[in-house]
Amino acid sequence: MVDDRLILALAFLEDLGCIETNFAIQKMWKDFWEKTKTEVDRILQLGGYRLSYYQDMFGFTLELTTDRRKYAEFEPQRNSILFNALILLTEPPYWIASTLVHEGDHQEFCRAHNMLFKPPEETVIFHGKHHKEMELRALKRELSFLEITRPLINPSWEIYFYSRKKVSHIDDHIQSRKLSISQLEKYNNRALEYEKGRVSGAIEETSKIMLELGFEPPTEDSPIVTYVTVPF
Repeated sequence: MVDDRLILALAFLEDLGCIETNFAIQKMWKDFWEKTKTEVDRILQLGGYRLSYYQDMFGFTLELTTDRRKYAEFEPQRNSILFNALILLTEPPYWIASTLVHEGDHQEFCRAHNMLFKPPEETVIFHGKHHKEMELRALKRELSFLEITRPLINPSWEIYFYSRKKVSHIDDHIQSRKLSISQLEKYNNRALEYEKGRVSGAIEETSKIMLELGFEPPTEDSPIVTYVTVPF
């Protein structure tokens, strides 16, 4: 039996907008997300957080895209959180929880500096000045959350791509956060190399999922990132 998450991923690859027009896909997504939210909230609470805090922070909506360059990120111009739907559907709940901690920290930083809903020009300048500080702060907070929750949850999680099994382990995620912190501390303030690495990593991981689902990754990505908005 094919997992509903893979059915959703296939549908989104065919047409991301189907979540706005296809009742069956809407129901499947709602069932998946309601079940996932319960587990994410449980993990967040183990680390001293609550899902409701992030729902309120992002206006009770989240954005989904299938753009390969996007993994998960806070969008200060819209005060929103954007997830790559393919990643969201194939990563464990502890990844979603730690991502909310990470991107939520970015939102708090921007809010404290009065940088929500600012025009692109101001956002680019602010990002150039504060990117390293923002990212290091968020990474360290995310790492602390992962290390606190690590002994309290099942550290291994799996999903089947038809006949092949993908296994994720929280220890690998913890090590990747430590590596990111180490790398970022070596870069200059704008951390351009770090940012390029993030985009390359997103493209690689998303392309891998597309191939597993029988889709050939595009040779060139659209200059415009398309997304849909769904209830958080």
